[in-house]
Amino acid sequence: EKGEWIVKSRISGRENFDPEYAGVLEQIKELEKQENINKIYVAFTRATKSLIIIKQAAPSGNSPSFFSFYTRSDKSEVNDYLDLKEFSFGKILPSKSEQKEATKDEKMPEILKIERQDVEAREQKTSGKNLEAIYFGLAFHYLLEMSEKFDENSLLKAKSLMLNKFYKFLSPDRLEDAFKRAKMLINEPKFLECIIDKEIYKEQPFKVKNELKQMDLFCIGESEICVIDYKTTDKNIEENKKQVGEYKEALSKFYPKHSIIAVIFYALDGKISYIEV
Repeated sequence: EKGEWIVKSRISGRENFDPEYAGVLEQIKELEKQENINKIYVAFTRATKSLIIIKQAAPSGNSPSFFSFYTRSDKSEVNDYLDLKEFSFGKILPSKSEQKEATKDEKMPEILKIERQDVEAREQKTSGKNLEAIYFGLAFHYLLEMSEKFDENSLLKAKSLMLNKFYKFLSPDRLEDAFKRAKMLINEPKFLECIIDKEIYKEQPFKVKNELKQMDLFCIGESEICVIDYKTTDKNIEENKKQVGEYKEALSKFYPKHSIIAVIFYALDGKISYIEV
């Protein structure tokens, strides 16, 4: 299924007499807002020790703020994102160097001599494959995260965001493959069974055994919770099962009255498979 290209000539005031053009401007504005919200989310959730937020003292329509209300010329208040009040919590923790200093008596291991060119060629080939696989997985997750709903129309809109973000790192064929796999996933009966009649939270940070993890989907209903993890490769199944099993075990302590279901979906080339942990 191919996406739709919309090309309009930019003419001042055209939105006042061309409803379709006005709709395109609104769509662009909404996509930009979604992208900004994603950037804020990333900035907030990537901090591991401390987080400092600096906001504008007097935002306005010409210079709005992500973190404050601002007032238009007609005196109406606008809140596009957040309205954070000044506060502090905890204390600032400086980063610590974890480099290990070698002791005087420590002996360096003997280094095996290998033909340099062969090693470099092999490492470059492996590194290239690994990097491409990482970007592919990131693009797949980003596509699903940016999809407002898990339906084909929402996925198609999110596809544009994915293309804009990852076109420098992945070929058009690989990006199309990510879209096809996501489309298969949202039409998978087991996936639909997991999310139906539940509140859905995407990319939720979660601390397990003092390690910060991230659940792809956290779906909570009246009596049932479903944790969903999706992968684009099935090369580490046992490791995946262990990780999701830890999520399930921890959640069962937080929600003792809920039935906890944990499912790993593998969005592979041409098929969807899943494992219930």
